[in-house]
Amino acid sequence: MYNQRRNDMFYSNVFLSNLSPNEAAQMDYEYQKEFFRIQNKKLQNKLDENYPTKFVTVYSFLIISIGFSLIVMQIVYFASNGVFENFASGIWGGLIYVAAGTLAAVINKWRVLFYY
Repeated sequence: MYNQRRNDMFYSNVFLSNLSPNEAAQMDYEYQKEFFRIQNKKLQNKLDENYPTKFVTVYSFLIISIGFSLIVMQIVYFASNGVFENFASGIWGGLIYVAAGTLAAVINKWRVLFYY
């Protein structure tokens, strides 16, 4: 008969072994730690193989350049005596774009520098 509890990694085999309950619990705890360590290692290897580093670099450069162009266009608009209805919307939007692009570039570099 199939028993779901016997295939669960948190299930203790106290009744099927010669170990005391404390020893069995310690072995289960060590097994869980090793299992999670192996899972984290597999996940890190998968991220290392599949992380789109070039895409993130190009995308962050594109976003930063769009942000700077928004700022420059807003300054040109003010210099040509433009209407002040949308006061500094290009500057605020440009700063947000520059911040987002910089954050993407920093996260990309942070991943490489702080590898655990």
